[in-house]
Amino acid sequence: LQHPDNDAVRYLSRMYRHVMADEQQDCDIGRMTLLKHLGAQAVSVVAVGDARQSIYSFTGAEPGLFEGLATAPETTLLTLPVNRRSTRRIVDAANQIARGRAWNLGGDCLARPEAPVGEPVEVWVQPTVEAEADDVMADIQRRVLHGLPLGTLDAPSYCCLARTNAQLIALECSFIARNIPVRVKGSPGGIWASSVGEELLGYLEGIAGIPSFGILKIANKPKRF
Repeated sequence: LQHPDNDAVRYLSRMYRHVMADEQQDCDIGRMTLLKHLGAQAVSVVAVGDARQSIYSFTGAEPGLFEGLATAPETTLLTLPVNRRSTRRIVDAANQIARGRAWNLGGDCLARPEAPVGEPVEVWVQPTVEAEADDVMADIQRRVLHGLPLGTLDAPSYCCLARTNAQLIALECSFIARNIPVRVKGSPGGIWASSVGEELLGYLEGIAGIPSFGILKIANKPKRF
């Protein structure tokens, strides 16, 4: 595909006058190569993305590709700095984390004028998702022991939200290791319905020679499990 004399390459290069690629923060080298061929003779090429939201490294996404495209001499960088989704405290916390980073392409975000202040934000940093999960579990256990609410919710149950499935798997393992009931939203419950249980079942079915979707997921990313 990369050879300039390839008929397919020449065809792709003349196919569109304007090219727009969305979610470029999660672009891999193959998609970036295709974008460059599609835009080689286009009047305009627009790449839309937010490096702060890159979460697909497990599929081969390289946020640095978007950064390189955005900072190229021939590129005009346009920004949409107003965050219309989050509270003021979340926006401030995100700015503190991103400030000074090479991938913080548009600089600080701004909260929308009518955004609420929101709950206080604590930032914990750990080198692995397993260590992060242990921190979360320790905090939950401390709060339960002292009868403290989590945030402003005074309830006997706790909800953990995660950005990626890898974090959820680590959290499930931490709950299970401490013999604390855990359930992933949308699943019927029980160990075999959890991410941990599904992957373990995939291994067992693979050993028994039973084809399953679970073993395909493991084969595609074995180190994750």
